Amino acid sequence: MAHILDRPLDHPHGPSCPICILPAIRNLRQESTRAAIRIEELDWTIITKLGPKCDLCKLAVELREHWQSGDADKQMKYDGRSYSLMCENGAWWPPFQPRRRMWTMYTDFDDVLAQRIPTYLISSDPLSDPSKRMFKQWIKKCEDNHPRCCAKYDSLPTRVIDVRHSSLKLLDPSPSGAQPYVALSHCWGSCRDFLTTRDNIELRKAGFQLAELPATFSDAVLVTRALGIPFLWIDSLCIIQGDKEDWEVEGSKMADIYSDATVMVAATTATDDSLGFLNPRKSHRTATLEFVDSPSSSSSSGYKGNKRVARVYVQGDHEVIDRKDRLKERAWCLQERYLSPRILSFEETVTRWECFTENWSENGRGHTNGDSLFTDRDNFTQLYRKWPNMIEHYTRRHLTFRSDALPALSALTARTSQYANDQYLAGLWKKDLLSWLLWKPASYYDTTVKPCRPKDNPAPSWSWASYAGPVAFQLFQGITPTNTMISIPSTVLVDASVSVSGLNPYGEVQSGSVLIRAPVLRMMLQESRPTPEKNWQGYESHILSYPDNAGIEKRLSAKLDYPEESRNVVTYGIPIAHRSGAKYSEQHVAAGNIRHSASEDEVSNLALIYGLLVREQTQPCERRYERVGVFEIGWTPLDRFLDLLKELPDEEYIVV
Repeated sequence: MAHILDRPLDHPHGPSCPICILPAIRNLRQESTRAAIRIEELDWTIITKLGPKCDLCKLAVELREHWQSGDADKQMKYDGRSYSLMCENGAWWPPFQPRRRMWTMYTDFDDVLAQRIPTYLISSDPLSDPSKRMFKQWIKKCEDNHPRCCAKYDSLPTRVIDVRHSSLKLLDPSPSGAQPYVALSHCWGSCRDFLTTRDNIELRKAGFQLAELPATFSDAVLVTRALGIPFLWIDSLCIIQGDKEDWEVEGSKMADIYSDATVMVAATTATDDSLGFLNPRKSHRTATLEFVDSPSSSSSSGYKGNKRVARVYVQGDHEVIDRKDRLKERAWCLQERYLSPRILSFEETVTRWECFTENWSENGRGHTNGDSLFTDRDNFTQLYRKWPNMIEHYTRRHLTFRSDALPALSALTARTSQYANDQYLAGLWKKDLLSWLLWKPASYYDTTVKPCRPKDNPAPSWSWASYAGPVAFQLFQGITPTNTMISIPSTVLVDASVSVSGLNPYGEVQSGSVLIRAPVLRMMLQESRPTPEKNWQGYESHILSYPDNAGIEKRLSAKLDYPEESRNVVTYGIPIAHRSGAKYSEQHVAAGNIRHSASEDEVSNLALIYGLLVREQTQPCERRYERVGVFEIGWTPLDRFLDLLKELPDEEYIVV
């Protein structure tokens, strides 16, 4: 059976639609087509009659009325409709199919119909002329209307790439004064084809051609030129690779580099710099309808040259699939997204805009960033409060070098520290540091690979950065006014310090220690019995035991950082906090975690105890210890546990 669009649209029950009968519509299933529709040549009696049945006819009637009004030079206003229905031709429609064909209608973002049809045609060329005009308009709208997004820059980065001429140049030093520039966010991948080093920096300054660059870099140059911006900053070209001192100096400026950029271009689809991000998009069959209205006089307003033109693009149903944003998988790119006031993201099927104030999309439909973590990205006081959530997100991203765990976050840390009124210590903050120490390996790490401590550990054992995998912060989960964390009074933070290895105070750490005074529980790891249904550890938590003040062995659960290292090793538990509260306890009674026969006083006295697990270093020195994990003592009478601690000596432990 031939498709309805291949048949004549005339039928005995009424007149044919002079627009929908056009070959541009009828042949849409076979090919992309184009038709010019002259307003003055249409039969408006028929079109007006069909308007209630056909969105395209209704649109044509309203467009004609608009062009005849005094607002012809303005865009038509949005009327709340979704333009997708074509003419109803009942006599010709098969009985087993819907009586109306669903389409999607688009226009251009700067067309007279742009507000009436707020869905815009996306070109197969990510850098088409309409797209370039749209990107420039986004920047102008943001600069003119968004005070939150205004850059406060005084100067360019140390080095930038000059893209104004056919021969590109690395400017070192950059021109003085505040000037616009683009910053690139990208995945290096395995591509190392075009880096700046001490050996070739003079060649970079002398000039190089676009064709010499890997695809992602050359695409970034094309975008920068399309935006009319003279300079481009790319980390691997503007920071001298292999030069530790230059890297530390420039790395410490990263917060300003991204926050001062006119716009950050995000190459979201390229997993490697050799792939590029301006690759042609999948094209779809499109009927292009140009409504043309010739002027009655040369002085009429709203005309383009000697005529008015409005474009409507009609497409059939098609699936839109966006590939994953590869930048969301890379640790380095997290701070780049936080710090950049304006982001232009080139995705698989669409380009999107995200600034501190609004989000826009090339298709006109708008979008959200989809992640509450990035809400109010410019509120660094809030980021300080959300630091545990941010770190949990960050540690799920990938790093090529584990030594970059802290440097890859240093720019964001530097900016946050300006608002935190707190001391930064190897990925944590000194206020409430004892609670911060209770991070744990997250339960969703890859259970097919046993975690192994990095040979060149980038941080002290008490920092989350020492763990090669995602982490979670135990004490910061599920906190409510009736479910609070309370410090163990006998555990005291005496001192904490960190020594960095370079010039960046937020970068790579050379050493660090935490001095804690506390009564400590001597514990022993119990053997677990793995089963095929469980992960390689056997249990989500390992089981330890310790003697209480009555000499009875008590069992507790622990989350070990590197379990294979902790077998048959004496560990020490430093109790840090307890979680209690009558309402919280009642929830666990209902869940069966606490026996129902417990009295109200017994329940209110119960608490969960949390603490840090440490072991003595293999080469003892001044009673130094290293972290091996965290522990949790299940519901236990709080007063009895505190009495036990009073019987233990308070000693000082240096955790490194």
